[in-house]
Amino acid sequence: MSQKQKLKTIFTLIYDKVREIQNNNLFDKAVEMESSKTYIGMDDDFFFRQLCDLIFQSGLRGQIWLRFESEIRKEFRDYDVKKVAKYTQKDVLSMLNNPKMLKHKKKIEAVI
Repeated sequence: MSQKQKLKTIFTLIYDKVREIQNNNLFDKAVEMESSKTYIGMDDDFFFRQLCDLIFQSGLRGQIWLRFESEIRKEFRDYDVKKVAKYTQKDVLSMLNNPKMLKHKKKIEAVI
């Protein structure tokens, strides 16, 4: 199984579990559309962004998520897997102190 296939499998499992937990009613249509796409040719950063979006969107209404989306993207370096992999606890604290960032330590740590 290739790395991309593994990431797609992980993404699909997480997506399904989060949907089950959220009773299928708190996700934006965009996320639902992404889950039905073919992932051939997509890179690791694409899958990482999908995972980040699922983690941060869980339990939030779409409008609330949209208020924080741009800052989350900035904090996670446009979802660059290699850069985020080097994050430390110092980076987590920096995000929690950012007034524009969604302050949910568990979600931030889950992404890192």
